[in-house]
Amino acid sequence: SSSSLSPEEKLAYTMFDTKTYEGVDNSPFGENSAMREIRVNAFPQDLFFVLRVCQVLRGMSIGFGCESFSLLDEWQPYAEAFLRKKPTAAP
Repeated sequence: SSSSLSPEEKLAYTMFDTKTYEGVDNSPFGENSAMREIRVNAFPQDLFFVLRVCQVLRGMSIGFGCESFSLLDEWQPYAEAFLRKKPTAAP
């Protein structure tokens, strides 16, 4: 349930998923946007175009009536495989 999501989780879905979730305002200018609760002070430059592509794909999926398509679901197996191969760097 999206009501049980933290503001950080809502922001992550808003930024990097194409799926429309009930209770999550995907518009950064929306009244209930997670960006109103959380300030993003810094954003990795390498992820900027990934974010933009996610936003374009979300617009296309809404335009084509595919609001249930989840980019995160598509990326999940690749991300998990990458994390299994790559050791976590120490801070």
